[in-house]
Amino acid sequence: MLSRDTYLFWDNIKRHKRFYIQGILSLLAVDILDLFPPLIIKVAIDYISDITSKRSVMPLTILFVLVACLQGLFRYGWRMNLVGAAFRIEYDMKARLFRHLEKLSRSYFQSIPTGDIMSRATNDSESVRMAVGMGILITLDSLFYILTIPIIMIYLSPGLTLVSFLFLPCLPFFVKKNRNIIDRKSDEVLKAFSEIS
Repeated sequence: MLSRDTYLFWDNIKRHKRFYIQGILSLLAVDILDLFPPLIIKVAIDYISDITSKRSVMPLTILFVLVACLQGLFRYGWRMNLVGAAFRIEYDMKARLFRHLEKLSRSYFQSIPTGDIMSRATNDSESVRMAVGMGILITLDSLFYILTIPIIMIYLSPGLTLVSFLFLPCLPFFVKKNRNIIDRKSDEVLKAFSEIS
């Protein structure tokens, strides 16, 4: 059984499904294209360092620029769709909240501080927008890179890859520690914002 928050989250995603599908496909294209520049640079360095080779690096330069242009095009696609869908969801939430507030009695507004209502109408809805926009984007991006980048790193330099991954087991401890600090500071800021409002 889904909780109310989880249901609302997936309901919002479903209502903007078309934008999410287009955005995720654009993001996937950017991530795939992102794998090519290091490989192109490797081949170019191999060409330059081989004294006996007469190969020109111009085709590789053109390919590099072409990849960058395609990345820019698809990056525009995910921004317009994923981030755009997040803004639409935020707008829908604020409209629903406003309609709900219009139906409430005067006694409700006398018992609830105005700052709390303002905080929910601004900061809370922005947090949801970040979760359904950049949150989804960063999650998908991370999954893709975790599955692909180590393979390319090992292909380019196994030794350097090993050195890079030595400190990886320590990362969860730093993330957990910083997350707690960020959560605490975020709560303090929201309370302060509520009081100011």
